[in-house]
Amino acid sequence: MSELEILPVVLKQIHETSQSGTLMVETDEEEIFIYLKDGMIRSLAFAHGKSILAESLRNFDKINKETLRSIFFKQREMITSLLDALRNCESVPDEFKDVGFLADICRKQIEEELYEVLNWENIKCEFMQNELSEEIFDLDLVNLPINIKFEAILMEAARRADEWELIQEIIPSTKDIPAKITDSIDNDDGDSKRIFEKVDGKQNIDEILISVRLTNFQGMKIMSDLIKNEQIRLKTVEEIAQMTRLDSIRNDGEKCISIYELLESKGYKNYETISWLARAYDKKGLTAKAAVKYNEQGQIAFDKDRYEEAIKAYNKVVNFSPDNLEAYEKLIHCYYKSSLLEKAAEISAVYARKISVKDKRKAIMVLDEANKNYPSSSSNLELMASLYIEMGDKENAISVYYILAMLMNKQKKPELALSAYRKILAINPNDFHAQIELGDGLIKLGKHNEAVDQYKNLGKSIYSEMKNESSNDRGSEDALIEVCKWIIKYEPESIIARDWLCEAYIHKKKIDEAIKALKENIDLLKKLDDKDSLVAHLRKLIKLDPDDFNNRKLLSSILFQMERRSESISELIDLGTHFYDKSDLRKAREAFESLLSIDPFNLHARHCHANILRQLHRHARAVEEYRLVGYLAKSLGMHKEAIEAFSKVIELAPGTERAQYMEIAHLYECLGEYEEAVNYYYTYAKKSLTHGNYGEVRHICSRIQELKPQHEGARALREQAEAKLELMPRLI
Repeated sequence: MSELEILPVVLKQIHETSQSGTLMVETDEEEIFIYLKDGMIRSLAFAHGKSILAESLRNFDKINKETLRSIFFKQREMITSLLDALRNCESVPDEFKDVGFLADICRKQIEEELYEVLNWENIKCEFMQNELSEEIFDLDLVNLPINIKFEAILMEAARRADEWELIQEIIPSTKDIPAKITDSIDNDDGDSKRIFEKVDGKQNIDEILISVRLTNFQGMKIMSDLIKNEQIRLKTVEEIAQMTRLDSIRNDGEKCISIYELLESKGYKNYETISWLARAYDKKGLTAKAAVKYNEQGQIAFDKDRYEEAIKAYNKVVNFSPDNLEAYEKLIHCYYKSSLLEKAAEISAVYARKISVKDKRKAIMVLDEANKNYPSSSSNLELMASLYIEMGDKENAISVYYILAMLMNKQKKPELALSAYRKILAINPNDFHAQIELGDGLIKLGKHNEAVDQYKNLGKSIYSEMKNESSNDRGSEDALIEVCKWIIKYEPESIIARDWLCEAYIHKKKIDEAIKALKENIDLLKKLDDKDSLVAHLRKLIKLDPDDFNNRKLLSSILFQMERRSESISELIDLGTHFYDKSDLRKAREAFESLLSIDPFNLHARHCHANILRQLHRHARAVEEYRLVGYLAKSLGMHKEAIEAFSKVIELAPGTERAQYMEIAHLYECLGEYEEAVNYYYTYAKKSLTHGNYGEVRHICSRIQELKPQHEGARALREQAEAKLELMPRLI
């Protein structure tokens, strides 16, 4: 597949090489598919549902519209292809069902479409060799006897291109409206007469061509000839303008829009046409077009100081086109000129939000101007403060919030004043003036619970200060401890106060008090069933007291309940390792056994567990565990680790675990260490001979001799085994 830009070049390549396949041709707006077989054009399909047969029937004037409707109705009724519907439609004469007839009208339609396509600009082509998709083409139509040579199409397209230039000189637009000059025409051409009869001084050229069921080129050629022959003419701008006063036109919204658009395209444009089009587009839901026209209407009214009209127009513009910033500026100016200061402030806020994306400084200037003209807008002050914050100008943001708080107090809105103080404290938690004002305000309103919250904010400020102090200046810990105790007194379940209390003790190096505070917090969190916070507090406690076995186990258990399995396992590994390193084998064993209860295939845990059992002289259990470690490591392809584990089994139970020799031998063989493999195979064979397993001895010795043919020990053992095997029938 390849992409080319010139369609004739592509068609010529395909024809000369007699290729078959589908050629896709597209522009930014249109797309068609051409099917070629052996270099000849056989069919054409549209990308957006149109059918070549449907277009052919529409443009064939000998099939009346009623018959055409019955064919399409039959297709919907049968839920089948259009060709099948045509063949099964009783109202269609047999001659119109003939294959030759269908091939002829489809061929003509394909040619007409190709003439159009060859005039497309900025095309791209993609040829899919030997591809014929049933999703794109109707195979019944593809099989019609149609073979079109591309050279003939190119020649006709070139001829038409020259004619189109002449036609467009006579008819600039298909939206133009023709009118008759003569009452009749002396012309034997039926198509010319049909077009002439449709000219009524109201329909535009597009509408006429659709009604006479001719191709675009045919219709336009006839129409231009009628104009050249002075049988019809195109209406003047003045005549078209007169049409807008006709009731039949004014009551037809789409027709009226078409006429007004035609007038504007010819330079006939005024406040009336703009206003009418704006309302018509608005009514039809064509918001983008309506916005353009309302903007033009608003500009004319604005320039003439007709601010009330301009306000209505610009409100429409910003509603339909919210990103038109210039319209906002004009709308605000109109409100100021009309002394509608509150509305100006309201729109200024909307405008400021939009321009703040790119220019926060300009947005603040807009709001500042609005506040000077209408100082009672709390929302504008809020927005201005937030923009200062986004710019990183905290000082100005705080100043604006103080102005807002004073305005709210003046307006007897204490709740909003408190909100402003809270926002100041959000910017600067250490602003003690705001803290005092907030506290006083809460007391005046009788909101003692919120006063507790204020103490929490104060505690947060002190806590932040404590964190930022140098090691030689620790004046804030005692203050924070007192604040936390006050909060806990009135709100015993305050987790945050207890956290600050713990941090204060840690800062003062009073670790025992910190641990005590943490454990109280943990007990409280257990009751509240707040697992996330409980996990965080347990981690903090463990950092202070890593020997707290029970709480470390609790941490793992909670993580497992929260389905954080990997973290739970990691905690148990750390716990077991910690106490193993401290030689507290019983706690280490308990930790690893807890781990294995949730992750029985954890190789590391099993290995550690086996080592602990061995050190505790629980040899039987250790053997069992090392054996599991060996088989688990083997299954994971960790041959060396498996060898080490099986070796431990042999070490702890040398007389009973002879099968482990066989396992080790096999693992060494997998590693390519054949000398070691032979040694273990030989040891296994000797032990098997001792246990009277002569067949196994013979088999293993054979394997040894395959790995090391000159191994005398293996040969001797094999002979002994075979001798024993020969005696067995006699003994029986």
